[in-house]
Amino acid sequence: MLSPHKPAFLILLGLLLLQTLQPVLANPNIDPANRFVWSEIVGWLNFAPGSNGVEVTPTHLRGYAWGENIGWVKFGADSGGPYANTNADNWGVNRALTGELSGFAWSENVGWINFNSAAINPLNGEFEGFGWSENIGWIHLESDNGSYGVNINSIVLSTGPAAIPTLSNVMVLVLALLLLAMLLFHHSKREEKTF
Repeated sequence: MLSPHKPAFLILLGLLLLQTLQPVLANPNIDPANRFVWSEIVGWLNFAPGSNGVEVTPTHLRGYAWGENIGWVKFGADSGGPYANTNADNWGVNRALTGELSGFAWSENVGWINFNSAAINPLNGEFEGFGWSENIGWIHLESDNGSYGVNINSIVLSTGPAAIPTLSNVMVLVLALLLLAMLLFHHSKREEKTF
């Protein structure tokens, strides 16, 4: 028989699972203190403008940057990455194992932005190099003196040799689901014995 405390425990465990799942579902992972790049033509671009900011994955980028003078810059097609960059449905910015970026972002107001001259340093998560647009020229992903630039909030996403092994949110979720399954199985076995 189910004791009055068991449902409360299961509800609490379910809420814990939802809390664990929240970071997995969150998109942007740009450091809020290091989120701006610069263009001489259009000014500042913000890689973390809110909940739909740029997300760096081990293989590609997705999400949006915001520029007051150009609006939204989208880093990948809705089909998801990595991107082939061969047609209107499969474009975006890819990330190689070594950190080099390749491919295109899109802005309704300035067109394609090429990221083939850019990289993300796998040791510290800093964006390096430039983006290029025929309509606005070079976009500086970092300053020469360190006064601006974009960093990943955590270098856990690094896929290079310096990747830091950590227990990812996905792994925590899998372990929590396994624990829940074990508890439910144990509970069902106890109920069978009471008959």
